[in-house]
Amino acid sequence: MIDLWNHFALTLIDILLGWLLIFPTSVAILVVSVGSGAILTLARRFTTDQTKLRIAAEDRKRQKQLVKEAKARGDKDAAKRHAAVRNQISVMTLNQEGKPLLVSLLPIALLATWAVERLEFHPPKIDEEVSIISYVPRRFVGQTMHIVPVEGLSPQGTWISAIEPGEIMGIPCGEARWTFRVSNPEAAPIQDFPLQVRIERDTLDTGLRFGARTYASARRWFPQHEIRIDTDLQQVRPFGFVPGIEAILFPPWLIAYILLVIPSVFGTKKLFGIY
Repeated sequence: MIDLWNHFALTLIDILLGWLLIFPTSVAILVVSVGSGAILTLARRFTTDQTKLRIAAEDRKRQKQLVKEAKARGDKDAAKRHAAVRNQISVMTLNQEGKPLLVSLLPIALLATWAVERLEFHPPKIDEEVSIISYVPRRFVGQTMHIVPVEGLSPQGTWISAIEPGEIMGIPCGEARWTFRVSNPEAAPIQDFPLQVRIERDTLDTGLRFGARTYASARRWFPQHEIRIDTDLQQVRPFGFVPGIEAILFPPWLIAYILLVIPSVFGTKKLFGIY
């Protein structure tokens, strides 16, 4: 189901936004963020009672002014009354918030899926070395797993990897690693390699892509086998400095997205007069 969703999202958004990949990744993140903000905001125009929200906003603004005036003359009771009225107005408009979020959910999910698969990492160059790491349950430590040899791809060492003790997100596990490079970079500017990883009787599909504007999926989960296979790619740091927050699994692109989408929402509201 996840693979089907990813395929649908990437196919659709590549058609709409694939042209962004000719620009630096930071530009693409900026466009996706502004677009997300516009979707979230413009959805409000068609799914909410804008007259009701406008009146409520004006009333809240008036009550806020009355609170300031009451405090200025030392009338604490009046200040509390006006603050309570302001809060009640906010509560009365909460039922207007659900529909815009619901309508925006699908397009935002499509954009987020595309961003994960297109904007999180730098695509490997045709002459670059790339590592694949397989995280397996700890019971496999001491065994081996292998990748079925593929023509055109050269491993550093062999196609067989010993499963060593490791950890993922602080959880002990087994870890197998391979490093590859393209055997003949001059053969084609873009080279794709579907790969089959085998452990015991199970075969798991992954892949590598070199020389393209996109990378093959960098993380593949196999819940039924309790296995995850990662491609060790260099993460994008938007605008050259935006960091990620590893403790909560927020990569740099997502931090930049959040920082940009919030002002985009407010800017779009102001630009189009949407409440």
